[in-house]
Amino acid sequence: MSRPMRTFLIFFSGAEKKGAFLTKKPNVIKFQDRKRKPHGKIRNIPNPLATFISYIISLIQFAMPADFEKQSYWHERFKSETSFEWLASSGSFMAIIEPQLSELARIKGNTPKILQLGSGTSDLQNYFRANDYPDVTNVDYEPLAIERGRQLEEAAFGDVRMKYIVADATQITSSLPQDKRFDLVVDKSTVDAVSCGGTTAFLRMALGVRRYLAEGGIWISLSYSSSRFDIEELPFDVEVIAKILTPKLKEHDPDVYHHCYLLRPKPVDSQREEWYRDSWRSVIKV
Repeated sequence: MSRPMRTFLIFFSGAEKKGAFLTKKPNVIKFQDRKRKPHGKIRNIPNPLATFISYIISLIQFAMPADFEKQSYWHERFKSETSFEWLASSGSFMAIIEPQLSELARIKGNTPKILQLGSGTSDLQNYFRANDYPDVTNVDYEPLAIERGRQLEEAAFGDVRMKYIVADATQITSSLPQDKRFDLVVDKSTVDAVSCGGTTAFLRMALGVRRYLAEGGIWISLSYSSSRFDIEELPFDVEVIAKILTPKLKEHDPDVYHHCYLLRPKPVDSQREEWYRDSWRSVIKV
């Protein structure tokens, strides 16, 4: 199977091995079989057969390019979808995020405030709460996704304590208070969907994230792309903190990785700060 086709299948399936977890070696994370009890009632990951079937279904479902940047696509999808994980399980992603959260908590001396952009039907917020990070604001522009998120939290914990807001990740200033700040902004392949709408939409999201980050705050983003943030004048310093080696359908398939990025706002002088403000006003008007 060709590398592009395999990347295509993996990106759109979101399926993984049952009991799979991530072990980190230098910059590489591999899937290994190991039974591990999830937090609360967080659901199990499909077994290998289900993974293969999911790949085939994904191939059929996404034979034609989907309009991932359009709300109408997600509205139709979420009518029937109640839970789905993009690129990696929430537990796998949490294993990458948690050390950064611990460091933020140590530096700030309190529980970090978290903003999840494009929460969709993921249960990532449940992992934050289960690990004693309850101050989470989940944002999605599709009301059905917000409903699914509440349902997933209630199913796992018996109540709903985290925040859920209907808002566009590329226009978050219209829905969040201007003085609100977050220590961590996280997205699980939301940047990939937004990027389908072009560079302007991507910059709207990036500049919005920068605007709402607290001093010392960070953005962690999971993407299938090795060049997702190669954008001129991006107001962030970018590093890859982990690469997730995806499951192979055949033994001799080439290695394909998903990339977990850590982004910190670039230190700027007054002139550059003015440029960012002008850029923000420009992209918002488009």
